[in-house]
Amino acid sequence: MGRVFSIDARRPRTGSLHDRTERVHHHCMPAGPPTDHSPPHHAARRHRPQPVLEGRQPVSEISRLSAALAKQPQSADLAIQLAQAQTQAGRWQQGLALMRQAAALHPEHRGVALCRVALMVQAEQWPQAVREGTAVLQTFPDHAEVWRLVAQAASALDAPGMAMDAWKSSLVHEPDHRRAWFALATLQLQHGAFSASVQSLRRAHSLGPPDGAILNHLGAALLQAGSILEAQQRMQEAVDVDPKRVSSWLGLAQCHMTQGHEEDAERAFQRATNLEPERPHTRLVYARFLVSVGRSAEAEAQLQEVLQAAPQSRPARLGLGRVLERKGDHAAAIALLEPLMTPDLKDVDALTAWARSCARVSRAEEALKRLEPHTKRLLTPTEAQLLHHTIGDLYKALGRWEQTFAAHQTGNRHRERDVTLQGFVQEVARASDLLAKPVQRTSALGSGMIFIVGMPRSGTSLIEQILS
Repeated sequence: MGRVFSIDARRPRTGSLHDRTERVHHHCMPAGPPTDHSPPHHAARRHRPQPVLEGRQPVSEISRLSAALAKQPQSADLAIQLAQAQTQAGRWQQGLALMRQAAALHPEHRGVALCRVALMVQAEQWPQAVREGTAVLQTFPDHAEVWRLVAQAASALDAPGMAMDAWKSSLVHEPDHRRAWFALATLQLQHGAFSASVQSLRRAHSLGPPDGAILNHLGAALLQAGSILEAQQRMQEAVDVDPKRVSSWLGLAQCHMTQGHEEDAERAFQRATNLEPERPHTRLVYARFLVSVGRSAEAEAQLQEVLQAAPQSRPARLGLGRVLERKGDHAAAIALLEPLMTPDLKDVDALTAWARSCARVSRAEEALKRLEPHTKRLLTPTEAQLLHHTIGDLYKALGRWEQTFAAHQTGNRHRERDVTLQGFVQEVARASDLLAKPVQRTSALGSGMIFIVGMPRSGTSLIEQILS
């Protein structure tokens, strides 16, 4: 099940350090246009670094503040303003040194402590920001703003565990900070902690008026956690609050897809594509939906449009290559996928789609040499199943039946490893519910219930694959 959310790119570096410190935690927010329903900034607190006056040249501003600080060397506010001006002029090392001196003179000044870390975030010196934040938090362990800055720096360093811990620590001291809950939930959603993300998003939702981004993420988390009906409800609320948010329409479409509501999914996809007709991602998701409901010709048209706008789009080339392979146009599929077959390629979907077409044009031996080394890689169960079953098909094309059986058997073993206890319990419960209901007799040709009892075999035939 594909995710329906994304993380926004870094915002432009505009405004004073005071303003940017207020929105510093927005860097972990989800993508989408800003709305009037965005979660509010936290209330202002004392000892916040003062903004540098606008309209002054950096050098003259530094000179003015340096002269003022020389006359009042004990002024923490002047030291903060001078450090800000130096950082804005690209002299972040000097600004940091000044803040360390100010911290020695004013060890209890929370504004100095905050600015010491915020300067490094402003300069995008992420490792230094984490180091300074760690030092500051030893003195001010309850400084929620510093925890949020450390969380942002950890996210920039691709350290999600550290970032989530920092967001949680900030919320211990400011439990009603809506954006902090939202940022924590976004990381949890990104890294597969769906139940925890749902809890965080429920808290964020309860702390203010309905917000399209929060509702969108809550719907995505619920969908991933398996609560499809509530996910659909939240996605519907998201599009009601912010009808121009494309990701919410895509999420609503995915909820309908999951339930088999093809017409409702189609309407939601149409709204998404009409809002941003030039957005490749929207058309790619729509094309996957079209393939899933057997509308391959329409999917092909959508993917062709994406490739016209972005000829090097890997997802579009892969999607179109797979459509062409299913259609039986193997030469065209190979021509489209061949440029992706670089020695360092690790995309199992691309490899196997290309290999299946190769098997149909007498290039199975070549494809086999390309695929077999990938069996030694660390793969997910789904990737391993796809890879080994495709290798089995290649051996079959070469008439090597023993290797065919062994490859499919290996693929089946990976399928068994993919079965979880929770999934098994749910499957038994569904089967028990079905078997408890009487079967209605029917005279219609081709309809009814079939019971199959037997031993699992190699899984080489199409019927066995379907029944499994």
